[in-house]
Amino acid sequence: MTEISDYVRALRGPIVVLGAGGFVGANLLRLLLKYRSDVFGVVRKLPAWRLEAIDRRHILEIDINDLAATRNMVTSILPATLFDCVAYGAYSFETDHALIYRTNFSSLVQLVELLAETEFTALVHAGSSSEYGLNSAGPGEDTMLQPNSHYSVSKAAASDYLSFAGKVRRLPVVNLRLYSVYGPFEDTSRLIPNLIAKGMKGEYPLSSTRTFRATLSTSMTSARHSFMRQRRSRRICTASRSISGRAIERRYATWPAFLPTPSIFRRSPILQPWLDVRGTCRTGTQPQKRRRTSSAGKRGSDFSKGSG
Repeated sequence: MTEISDYVRALRGPIVVLGAGGFVGANLLRLLLKYRSDVFGVVRKLPAWRLEAIDRRHILEIDINDLAATRNMVTSILPATLFDCVAYGAYSFETDHALIYRTNFSSLVQLVELLAETEFTALVHAGSSSEYGLNSAGPGEDTMLQPNSHYSVSKAAASDYLSFAGKVRRLPVVNLRLYSVYGPFEDTSRLIPNLIAKGMKGEYPLSSTRTFRATLSTSMTSARHSFMRQRRSRRICTASRSISGRAIERRYATWPAFLPTPSIFRRSPILQPWLDVRGTCRTGTQPQKRRRTSSAGKRGSDFSKGSG
């Protein structure tokens, strides 16, 4: 069986990780540096707390929106493989609309145009499930995009540009639509870090049961759409690899024993269709018997589209 280390060593170098100061980029940079020394992480500004333990020789301070600085990086390093994890606007406090488009779209265009003059072998761009916007209920890769925010529009535009660059200009570029990635170094304001931190204290991650139930309902809705889509098509779609799909299925099929389990998880019409699909739902240690869907459950199964 091929190991991740084999894939990493097979990449052509030098390797550059753009947006290495972010959550996804920092984890990727750390992984690559385990197996190679010709790897460089690009951050907009230092210090970057996620990279404190990394040798400074592997970190470059460059504003990717600065054309001259980007050109200097490309011509001096001549990267063969690039991972573009740069993003702005994904958090509620990132509201500068002009900066959203410059960072997520314009900087990508200027980077690809610079790379086109070199012999680079791959550019892997971190897209987003937000590209689907309103069309977010278990979409396929070819589902029409319906952006619903400045961030969504900018990421969709980047996706279309890369499609043009790859299919028409035959450049080695690809866009990956990531779904609610979580793990080490994630911002503490996000759902999974909140869920774990509060759960370990025996508390709820949000301010009220109603808010918590609404948030969980959105996740469960998208999860159920993805699960049923897999059953019909007999294939694993992009969403099944996300927090809205397989990860939700794994995490909520067995509820953590340390998290208080209120009665809403056993009798809520929101969760009843999910319990019907899953068969059982464990609450700590004792499995709950499968029930028939009540009339309330039937109403709950007619979901509106959830967020991707």
